[in-house]
Amino acid sequence: MNDSFTSLAVTEDFEDEISRTLAGANKRDQKLMEAQKRVSEALAKSEKVSDLIDSEKAAPLTVEECKVLVEYLLAENEVILNQYRICYLKGLRDGITVNRIVD
Repeated sequence: MNDSFTSLAVTEDFEDEISRTLAGANKRDQKLMEAQKRVSEALAKSEKVSDLIDSEKAAPLTVEECKVLVEYLLAENEVILNQYRICYLKGLRDGITVNRIVD
């Protein structure tokens, strides 16, 4: 069997599992939902900051807009950290389950 095909299939399966895990967590994990809410709230404070993030182009900002941007970035970082936490715990739980089956 072609190693690159096998590797691609495993990667796709893994990505699908991560997507399913995070999709479920978006509805159940309180910390993740709170962080996502803070992201939305920060973006709602400034249309210019929201547009800046969407365009990924440089733009001059006022001090207040910079504060909103920092608030957004901190909230987005918290979302990512929560997603890492969720995936780590899922992997840990799956590993414990496999270990019990093997033992």
